[in-house]
Amino acid sequence: NVGRAIMIGGGRDNVVENNVIVDSAMALWLDARGLGWAAKYQARGGGHEMYKKLVAVNYDRPPWSERYPSLFRILSENPHAPKGNVIRKNVAWRCEKWGRLEGEYAILENNLKADGDPGFVDAEGRDFRLREDSEVLKKIPGFTALPIDEMGLYRDQWRQEVE
Repeated sequence: NVGRAIMIGGGRDNVVENNVIVDSAMALWLDARGLGWAAKYQARGGGHEMYKKLVAVNYDRPPWSERYPSLFRILSENPHAPKGNVIRKNVAWRCEKWGRLEGEYAILENNLKADGDPGFVDAEGRDFRLREDSEVLKKIPGFTALPIDEMGLYRDQWRQEVE
């Protein structure tokens, strides 16, 4: 019950994969703010000092250049464009719109905007686990059923009590 379930505000190299989105006005939003209204903040000398911060972490040397090879090339590839985003294997149900994607800044693969119940165990009871005969499992190759039983609070060394 949110306006935008997933929002990428001009970011790069995000992977949005294997999500079940229910009852949202818009399942996904990806904008190119770095090329529009936020460009002045991201430009050299801009208010966010992006270039200064990038140079300060030695992005072009190990370990950064090895761990993040696309970061090593960022200044030569239109650094303000939200490139490299991948949106795949997601299900949107009872969402007014699938999404708003500015430009060609995302790879879209095997997403489903389901019109009817896509095969949840008990949608009315808010149990969004998928039945074995689910439309999702048939239509989206590689979609992995969410391990709902493993989600949420649990006891560990940092949390001794669970309410």
